[in-house]
Amino acid sequence: MKVTHLLTAFVLCLFIKPAHGQVTFLLERTQPVTGSRLYVDNLENVFVLNDNEIFKYAPSGKLFNRFSNKSLGKITLIDVYNPLKILLFYRDFSRIVFLDNTLTENGSQLMLEEMDLALATLACTSYDNGVWIYDINNFRLVRYKQDLTVSVEVQNINQFVSAGIQPSFLMEREGSVYMADTTIGIIVFDIFGTYYKTIPIKNVTDFEVVEKKIFYLKAGKLHVYDQCSFEEYDIDLPVADAIDFSITEKKLYLLRPDTLGVYQIK
Repeated sequence: MKVTHLLTAFVLCLFIKPAHGQVTFLLERTQPVTGSRLYVDNLENVFVLNDNEIFKYAPSGKLFNRFSNKSLGKITLIDVYNPLKILLFYRDFSRIVFLDNTLTENGSQLMLEEMDLALATLACTSYDNGVWIYDINNFRLVRYKQDLTVSVEVQNINQFVSAGIQPSFLMEREGSVYMADTTIGIIVFDIFGTYYKTIPIKNVTDFEVVEKKIFYLKAGKLHVYDQCSFEEYDIDLPVADAIDFSITEKKLYLLRPDTLGVYQIK
């Protein structure tokens, strides 16, 4: 999964109670792209991931740059929450690479095997240039500060759930850390590693969190789970074959098999 952005109060009003007012998506542009994952930073730069290559598009839609390190194989995930320090995780090589806003490597790579994390399966950006890493070998979630000292360590996450955990997605947003397991749900911790709750949303491998609402694609629609009211509802999308999405303050981005669509939210 993918990184999200805060919506303005206006947009959130539309998303809170869609039954009280239709959400309208006005097509701004489409452009041909090839990829399986879509990310948008808080400057509205668009990133499309295609196996071991990243394409960065400016807000205008023009291709800005591309990055690939074929020696590290396929990119497992990207976190663009900090547009000046983009995180790339290469699971097969136990490596984390950071890029700056020009898609140039920024600082040294993290060799996870040297940090006793050779079996790390997930990673994401944290506040103050930190990083979260999940170690499947010990069911352990660890937060490293910028200087790579450990600031938080959650041991044996299995103790918080009723079954063996095999998480597929990890992200930090709005003071919480979200870990998704397709059979258990979304496990939530605070930024200090304290277990908070498990949300019973299963079979989800990628989502976004905005104002305590969880958004994910489901059956061709944008599904919403409100953590405050516990309500769930769907928002109709302008296309039925979207494979990934992202939302900024004013726009919805939909990735289709060979096309990126950018829509203004009205």
